[in-house]
Amino acid sequence: MNPKEIAIAAEELFGDDVMKKTVCMRSVPSSVAKEEFMKKARFIDFEEKKSTPWDDDIYWLCQSPFDDKWYLFAQFHGSPGYPSTPASITDERPEVFDAK
Repeated sequence: MNPKEIAIAAEELFGDDVMKKTVCMRSVPSSVAKEEFMKKARFIDFEEKKSTPWDDDIYWLCQSPFDDKWYLFAQFHGSPGYPSTPASITDERPEVFDAK
């Protein structure tokens, strides 16, 4: 699939979910067929973590089923909508996400 095809398929599958569409656009290799894309993309699932009660920041983390990297998104207090750019992309699950 080329980037345009990935964008169209992600839109079809996820609608307005910008974070899932971003993970697709950044992680799906061009060698993936549409059928495989549709099957694997359904496994993109985010964990949510709220920051401390006094700052209202929210973090989302998922592991892409396409490149196995970890995508961390952050929405800081007062930011409108969901973030469309990952705060970080790592090979290992970020330890900070599991910190209490």
